[in-house]
Amino acid sequence: MKFLPLTIVAVFLVCCSDQTISRVDDDDDDAGSDTDTDVDTDTDTDTDTDTDTGPWEPPQNSLVYVNTQTSLHYIDPSAGGTLELVGPFSGPCTAGSGFYDIAISGDGDMVGISAEGLYTVDADTAACSLLCDFPTGSPHFFSLSYVEGVDPQDPGEEKLVAASVEEGEWVLVDPTGQTIPEIFIHLGYHDPPDYDFVSSGDVVSIQVGAVEHKTYATLKCAAGYSQPGCESDWLAEIDPETGAATMIGSTGFIQIFGLGFWGDQIYGFTGENEYITIDVNTGQGTEVESYIDIDFWGAGTTTKPYVIIE
Repeated sequence: MKFLPLTIVAVFLVCCSDQTISRVDDDDDDAGSDTDTDVDTDTDTDTDTDTDTGPWEPPQNSLVYVNTQTSLHYIDPSAGGTLELVGPFSGPCTAGSGFYDIAISGDGDMVGISAEGLYTVDADTAACSLLCDFPTGSPHFFSLSYVEGVDPQDPGEEKLVAASVEEGEWVLVDPTGQTIPEIFIHLGYHDPPDYDFVSSGDVVSIQVGAVEHKTYATLKCAAGYSQPGCESDWLAEIDPETGAATMIGSTGFIQIFGLGFWGDQIYGFTGENEYITIDVNTGQGTEVESYIDIDFWGAGTTTKPYVIIE
């Protein structure tokens, strides 16, 4: 997500100081093992349903969508993984800031967030329609995704969540709300109480088993990229209910504004116009391609993507 100055509204910023962050060292031989970031390979999980339909199987394929300020693109990793253009955005979303990020539900419904509001997006045409206007003075959230496990009373229901770049605030986005605290409902922070790590740009949440889901985000040091250990963004696993982060490893890239998922790895898109992949076990990023004329702002994947089951 492209970062602009962020105005935080104090009425709903309540510090969740009982949540802590765990850090996994980059050079630890077991990096990632303590954070349970491996794609779940157990297909015999009890789904607690009345009907046993056999082992869970992921979709046969899915796409990774990427947005710039003005256009929608996609990548089909099963067909070479090249960046393809869907088209320029059209409709009311073109009148404002442009989309900071996009999110895609398990049913394939796409939404985009801007400074002005939330919009539905046609993934085939890039046409947008207004879902809700944001009140004047609303904060800017640049990291957007549908996530399961947010509501402990209904953990299987997808919720639209966002994260802020300043304090790494984790909020539920409710388009039916009328006021700022009704639309952006505070859930927690990535790194309380010190807030050393904040969102660097995006979050991706995926189904990896019959009832198992994983939520990942790229974080950066709040102090910037100049301090030791802060030279690049970090991959972290996120607790959907609180937003608390468990660090996995350094990516080697900065300003990762967009995240998607396919197979067994994360797809990332940076403010340096780089298209990368990220290892979910170590956090290490690898450049696939860089561009001169494409300025990435965000990305998204259905919460039910193709995943590799070993």
